[in-house]
Amino acid sequence: MPLTFTPTPNPNALKCVPASPLRAMQGETQGAPRSYAAAPADDVFARALFGVAGVSNVLVTPAWFTVGKDAKADWKAVKAGVGEVFEQWSQREAQAEAEPGAQRGA
Repeated sequence: MPLTFTPTPNPNALKCVPASPLRAMQGETQGAPRSYAAAPADDVFARALFGVAGVSNVLVTPAWFTVGKDAKADWKAVKAGVGEVFEQWSQREAQAEAEPGAQRGA
C-alpha cells in the first residue's frame, strides 16, 4: 500500500499519509490523536515505529501519522524503515481480512 512522506515545518519530522489508513491507526481512543516520546506499551503500531533506528517521537491519527527523528539520523534510512513497518502492518491487516470469519470493518 502506498505511503506518502510529506515535509512538516519541523525539519526533523515527516507526515506519513497512507493511501488507505490502517485499522491499527485507529487505536483504542476512538480515533483521537496519540502522541508518544517513547515506545508505548499499549499501542503496538506506534511501538513498531519506534523500532526504526533514529525515530524519536510519533504522532498517530486515524488518517495519517508523523514520525520525528533524532537530529543526527539520516532521513533516507528512517523513511525506509518506516515504510517497511507500514508495509508489514498493511500485509498483516490484509491477511486478517482474508481469513475466514474475520470481522469486516473492525
